[in-house]
Amino acid sequence: MDESGQNLVNIGSPAVEPTNSTHPIATPKEQQSSAGGDLRYAAGKPAAVWVFGVLNCIFGGLGLLLALAVFWGMAIDEFVETGINDENKMLTLFEAALWFCMSVWQVAMGIGLLRFRKWARRGSVIYAWTDIVWTLLVIVFDIITELMHWVSQSGADNAYESAEGMCLNLIGLIYPVLLLVFMQKAKVKEAFSAVGE
Repeated sequence: MDESGQNLVNIGSPAVEPTNSTHPIATPKEQQSSAGGDLRYAAGKPAAVWVFGVLNCIFGGLGLLLALAVFWGMAIDEFVETGINDENKMLTLFEAALWFCMSVWQVAMGIGLLRFRKWARRGSVIYAWTDIVWTLLVIVFDIITELMHWVSQSGADNAYESAEGMCLNLIGLIYPVLLLVFMQKAKVKEAFSAVGE
């Protein structure tokens, strides 16, 4: 076929646009979805997640400072006699160590919530349950100790201090209960289910 005939064939054939089957052009919606959950839910993250993330960092940081203060006081007590018996020292040291570990855990979960990580929600739920159970055990222990004191001493010398401690423990239950309730809400679960670890 000569050159003129080939031109006629080309003119009569429908125009075919070049395609790239290996790398198709994605729509803006597909590009946004492929970027991950952080982009999809950047504007729709529940406000409670951010609030509890900040509060976890604040309360956890304060707990770390208080635990370190107790450790420092215990170290000073080794050089200065304060009249604290060995049994109370061990109990105080155990509580401070536990407080320190819980505070580190709380700060870590706060950072995870601020970064909107799925593991942070699960860890916050476990933290809340642990804090609630531990606080209830402390309250029960205080009640039993106070009852034993009443039986043995037949008096109420430390009744006011014990009641004050139990009230503070009950107040301390407010935050982990709120944390547990909000982290278990359907809206929060749905938002976290759409993001990666």
